[in-house]
Amino acid sequence: MYGAYNPPMPSLPERQESPFCCKPTGEGGNRQGRTYIGDDADLANDMNAVSFEEREKVYHDIHGVSELPEETTKLLSTCLEQLDACIAKSRHTNLAKARFLRPKLDTDRDFKLMFLRSTEYDAVKATRRMCDYFDKKCEIFGEDMLVKRITISDLSEEAIECQRSGLLMMLPFKDQSGRPIQFFDFSKINWDPVAIRSHAQWFWYIIMNAVEGDATAQRRGVLSVSYAPGSGLLEPGSCGRLRGLLAPAESISDALPFKLSCTHMCYDDPRFDFLMQIIRVAASRRNRLRMRGHYGSPIEIEYSLLSFGIVSQNTFQRSRQGDLAKQNCEYIETQLRKEKRQAEMEAEDEARTGIVMYPRPNDILIGRGQSYRNYPAAQVFYKIIDTYMDQYLSSKERFEKVSLSIDVVSALRAAGYRMLQRKPSGWEILDAVSERQKVAVAFRSRLPKKVSSPRRVLANGEANTDFESDPKRRRV
Repeated sequence: MYGAYNPPMPSLPERQESPFCCKPTGEGGNRQGRTYIGDDADLANDMNAVSFEEREKVYHDIHGVSELPEETTKLLSTCLEQLDACIAKSRHTNLAKARFLRPKLDTDRDFKLMFLRSTEYDAVKATRRMCDYFDKKCEIFGEDMLVKRITISDLSEEAIECQRSGLLMMLPFKDQSGRPIQFFDFSKINWDPVAIRSHAQWFWYIIMNAVEGDATAQRRGVLSVSYAPGSGLLEPGSCGRLRGLLAPAESISDALPFKLSCTHMCYDDPRFDFLMQIIRVAASRRNRLRMRGHYGSPIEIEYSLLSFGIVSQNTFQRSRQGDLAKQNCEYIETQLRKEKRQAEMEAEDEARTGIVMYPRPNDILIGRGQSYRNYPAAQVFYKIIDTYMDQYLSSKERFEKVSLSIDVVSALRAAGYRMLQRKPSGWEILDAVSERQKVAVAFRSRLPKKVSSPRRVLANGEANTDFESDPKRRRV
């Protein structure tokens, strides 16, 4: 008969209509301590547009109770075979380049499983996401980082400095389903275009570190908790800047091999409803259905998140006090020490086996085809060969040509270049003798072509077929 009575919270301002804020749903519009998403009518329309099974899946994903298929040996082998077939058919440029530069990529089972798990074991979607992955990686980090595992040393100085403030990080705890939690503090964002690009680099780094080697995170997904205290995002021009931030973030999320299970938007200013609409429009339908908003004080938000299986451990209070920023700095230092040890171990393995996983910019790739010739170091190598070509042509004796080849190898090594030959397990580092032989072959391949002799003609004007058919008399 009577509606529920929601008394106003004394610690929060009364929700009121503003000229740039959408009208709250319901009489009075008081939603303190409640969980909702923007306009409830929009959420209802999105939910009605999907099937009952998909709605159930959305709810299960949000709460982390989805029934996952058992990863039997038969299931994994079948999915991997289908994925290999799709990759073999693909003509995507960056994917083909990555397979060429990193030979073990074709047999890297863990890498492929990340994409299969993120797409519900759909080989076609996994291949498409893998293509987007390498495209986006080139866009953010450059072509030199196409097949390299990204480390903190590969990030820009702006990316590291921006994240020391605690803007974007992975929380040190997981939810009750074992899913990692990404935390984003809107109050510490830097709207400079260079800083925005650095945010993308850091987001890539922490997500890949969270899902690599964690089968639970790959299968159940990652949670995102965003905190927007105060009304800092409601300044003039903030809407356009927010759109410019969300569009690339959505494209990166669609390229990385992980599932975004749910996005929790937490704020204490009722006018943020308007920006929630912008965030919803920028998100894909899948992510839009898995987006939830939490309005209230930090304590109320923590209780609201608790109903979703997230024990926040005073995250919002610690963010205001700067504790998360200190924790993020400690995380960066720990990762630097860990990556330094890994680099030392990889260097020891390369010295012991003579095999590198992928070529560096100063590596000369030995082989036939455009993929070898178009590599930057190979082009430098052929320019050096052309520089010594006059000396090679003037050399009459064999020992002079051998000496010249040795000089070229010494010059290349002094400049930091080395020669690699592709193997199924990686790239083999050639020794000095093999390098000299490759230089000699390069000299011979760059020799000017001789003009072929004219065909011999008989007195009656016909071609001398007897001459051409006799291998002993035919000139080569």
